[in-house]
Parts: sequence; C-alpha cells; structure tokens
Amino acid sequence: MTSHADSILDLARRCVASFSTADAAAQMGEANMAFGLAKILWAQQEAGAPPRACFIASPDSTITRNTNRWASGFGYGGKLVSEWPEPTVVLDAKPNACGMLVGGLAEVPAADEVAVRLQEMLSRPAELQGVPVRWDFAVSNHFVDLFSSHSFAGGPELPPCVFIIHGSCPELREATDLGPGLYWDKSPALMARADVVATPWGPLRLLRGPAATEYLEFFDRAADFAAEKRLMAARALFGDFQPLANLFHQGLLSTGEMLLGCHHALWEQPLPLTLRPDLPSYLLKGMPNLGEDVVARRSGGPGVPDFVVQSLRCANIVPHGGGYVLDGFRGLRRAWSVGDLRFFELERESSEATDILTDPGGLPARYRGRQVLMLTMEWGLAQVGARLDPVLVIKA
Repeated sequence: MTSHADSILDLARRCVASFSTADAAAQMGEANMAFGLAKILWAQQEAGAPPRACFIASPDSTITRNTNRWASGFGYGGKLVSEWPEPTVVLDAKPNACGMLVGGLAEVPAADEVAVRLQEMLSRPAELQGVPVRWDFAVSNHFVDLFSSHSFAGGPELPPCVFIIHGSCPELREATDLGPGLYWDKSPALMARADVVATPWGPLRLLRGPAATEYLEFFDRAADFAAEKRLMAARALFGDFQPLANLFHQGLLSTGEMLLGCHHALWEQPLPLTLRPDLPSYLLKGMPNLGEDVVARRSGGPGVPDFVVQSLRCANIVPHGGGYVLDGFRGLRRAWSVGDLRFFELERESSEATDILTDPGGLPARYRGRQVLMLTMEWGLAQVGARLDPVLVIKA
C-alpha cells in the first residue's frame, strides 16, 4: 500500500521539469532535487495549502558541492518556484548573491601587471558598507577571466578585451549590521527566526510572513553588496573599464522564486555563459521562455501538475555556466532514502559495477563544454551576442 510520503515523493519527481544534458551529474542533481521538493510539498500540505512547488532544470543542471545544500535535498542549475498562502522563503536552498561582473577594456593588460595589482588588492584590508571584505577568487568556481571579444550581428558593441569577475559575498552569510545572515547554517540569528518543519526526508527550514519579507529585503541589500564588491575588484585590478553587466545567478527574485545557478532571461544586460577554461565563453541575450511548443513537448508526459505547466510558461531561465559533469559514470540507476539520508546508485561507464553514495562532493568532476550552449539555443532560451576567447584565467 502506498504511503502518504511515497505519494508526495512521486508528486515531487513529477514537479522536476528538465532541460538538461541528462548526464549522470544532471540526473543525480535532479533526483536529489525531488527530495527537496518533497519536503516543500509536505510543508505546504501541513500548512493547509495546495502542494505547489517545482524545479525547472536549465541546460547546466548538475550536482552542488555545498554539503549542507545537498544534504537538504537540493541540486543546482535551475529555478525553484513555490507558492504559499503567505510570503515564505525556503532557507535550505541557501541563496548567496553569487554573480558575475562583465567589463570591457581597450586592450589586454599584461599578466605581470595584473599579478602585481592582484597582490596589492589581496594584501590591503578593504571594507564595504562597514563590513570587512573577504575576497573569494580562489574559492570553488570563482575566478577572474580575461578574453578577446568577437561580437556577432545584433550583439552588443564590445571593446577588444572583456573580463568576467565571478564572486559572491561570504561576508554576509553570517549576521552583520546589514542583516541576519544569508545561510541558515552560518547564522544563529537567522535560525532564531526560522520555522523548522519535520518531514519524512529531514527538516525543512522556512521563513514565513514578515520574516520572509524582511529576508528578501536583506537579500536585495546583499546582492547590491556583492555587485559593488565585484566593481571594487575590477577597479583595483584594471583601473578604468566599461561596465557591461553585473548580475547575480544564485538568489531570490521574490520570496517564492529562487535562481539556483542560472540567469533571469528578462534582464536587459548581456548574460555571460562561462564553460570550461579552455573553451570560449559567450554573452547571451535572454529570450522570454519557454515557448508554447516547448511547454507542450515537456508537459505532455503523464501526471505533470498544472502548476508545473504554468511555471514553465514563465520560466525565463538562461544557464550561467557549464555545470559539473561526473567523469566515469554513465548515469543514475536509482535514488532512494532511508529516513533523512539519501542514497544514489551510479552506473560506471567502463564496467557493470555501480557505486552507491550519499554525497557527490568527493567524486572527480570537470565542467561541461559547448553542449550547454547548444541546448540553450535548441530550447529557445537565449541568442548568442558575442564570443569571448580566453586569454588569461586568474585564481587567487
């Protein structure tokens, strides 16, 4: 006999709409996302509300290497949408205002000159809005990249050299004078305001009502802080430059809409797509998405809830990167949970052996290539405005 928990998990799996590469990393990330959605749907029903939540996976859909985000049941590369009777923020997804600044230069600076400026920047204490700055360009997938630019017809007019600075605001994950902190697992002040809902797949941490609205206002301040911090770094490294775009790809559009590693397609600035360091990056123009033909193709399967179909019509997602691909694995055979611990069985490419694991953090991974761009164009998410050929990558 099917339990209520099994029914909710089955519904959650039908609430993951994917436009991904469908490789092992995408399958694993989306399978984990179903458990996170199940927690949300369970909490909605407990609150007496209809179960209305979905995840729209973008072409760079993948795993996340943030241990607590993964353990909470969330993947990466897409848009989380949930509808509640009052403003509600899902803290488990951990918005952090990570984003990219795109700027233009008249010429490519010498590597030695950039290295000197970088050393000066890193060695000199800096402060922004009264908060000590912590530079993060050696952390995770953050970086400073320099490119030669090549505009396409209809694309933006670009100077010869373009740079991208990818970074966030780790300074605001904990409580500061600017707010209660972004991360539930870093800020006791934030957790003191949260409701913790027990579910069959582990706790779900929520902010409701005025607490959710105030958190959204704080996130907006954090996004401005992170954007200004990227500008500070650009001025320190390059002096005068032409700003082209400065936008986040991980954070709140509203209390019920969260970008998890993708751009909002309707932003008017050029949207950067960065792939592997050895491949070109691109500046994209987002298109309103998804088209009715795509919605019809994706929502034609059995049991896709109306809320998912409605969300697809205004998905408006564009990938921001290549996303991780897991070397040596062909695909995901199955995913299941024992209490709040989830297990994933991955099929190996070179043999009939399988691996069972709970966290992908220790798996060998690299970034995907042009297939993410091809899928972006195939699904009608964006148009290519410029190609950026790599000249210099900075990790420090």
